[in-house]
Amino acid sequence: MTHEGVKVDKERLRKLAQDVMVLLKEYAIPAEKFTLAILVPREYYQTIKENFPDRHPADIVVGHGEENWHIQLSYP
Repeated sequence: MTHEGVKVDKERLRKLAQDVMVLLKEYAIPAEKFTLAILVPREYYQTIKENFPDRHPADIVVGHGEENWHIQLSYP
């Protein structure tokens, strides 16, 4: 499996967060905040991690968050 050209970054996570909030509103779920944790294969993580230069030194999780949401991608 290859993930060449994959670019997951803060802006794409922001768009995903907006889509999730819209979905929650559609289902009348009164969400004030949400956290989304996504477990991905190590190979995929390696292809996107450089888009997050401020990642933790342990280098197993990347993501972005704002006042009412947080999305992280990690590998086992």
